Amino acid sequence: MEVQIQTDVGLRRKQNEDFASRFVNQNGALLVVLADGMGGHKAGDIASRFVVNKLGLSFSKTNFKVNEQDKVKNWFEDKLIKLNDEVVSKGKAKEEFKGMGTTIVLAYIDEKNCLIVHVGDSRAYLYHQGEFNLLTEDHSFAYELYKQGEITKEMAENHPEKNSLTRAIGVPFKIEIDYSWQKLSKNDVYLLCSDGLTNMISEEKIIDTLNTKLSLESKASLLIEEAKIAGGLDNITVALIKVENEVR
Repeated sequence: MEVQIQTDVGLRRKQNEDFASRFVNQNGALLVVLADGMGGHKAGDIASRFVVNKLGLSFSKTNFKVNEQDKVKNWFEDKLIKLNDEVVSKGKAKEEFKGMGTTIVLAYIDEKNCLIVHVGDSRAYLYHQGEFNLLTEDHSFAYELYKQGEITKEMAENHPEKNSLTRAIGVPFKIEIDYSWQKLSKNDVYLLCSDGLTNMISEEKIIDTLNTKLSLESKASLLIEEAKIAGGLDNITVALIKVENEVR
């Protein structure tokens, strides 16, 4: 498995509230986590780093076996519910942390399967045999309007409430978490990204980049550069995960 994680503050923001990292557990399973923080002075930066690092540290101590799908899903659900409560508590502890929160999207990958987990509007995509598919649904007011049939998908992508979240880590109630399992195939590429990428460039532009013969590292760099050329209005974070071996 090859993993490339890159982040950039963009051209308009003073600090980077995105954070992403990778972790490995006792049985060699991989976890890649990406979070896009929000809140007042420094609060978004603190929330995203806290959630990613604490979840990753806990994960590194696990020893899930292949195909323990229910056990894995339940573990992530339990950890994210507890992390939500902790972020809420942190937000109440200091005035400058008031309203702190973060999106989260993660990929758990063992020898055969990939679990995508997410809350918020950071996204996960799968590039499989030339096809590029979105694996997540934005938890935003605009996307809710789209699901209810009130606006088109194109309208949702350009709606003024596109970035108004309906779910996030850091809300003072039990969070809803989305999950999806994928079977691994050789040469699959998973893309996790913050909305600083997808608000700036189209899925067609992303596909064109993934179709190049560049290295995975160069593809990640090019995606960020393209988002900056398009305006770089937000922090931009990209995690690319490539399945290199045959999957049995």
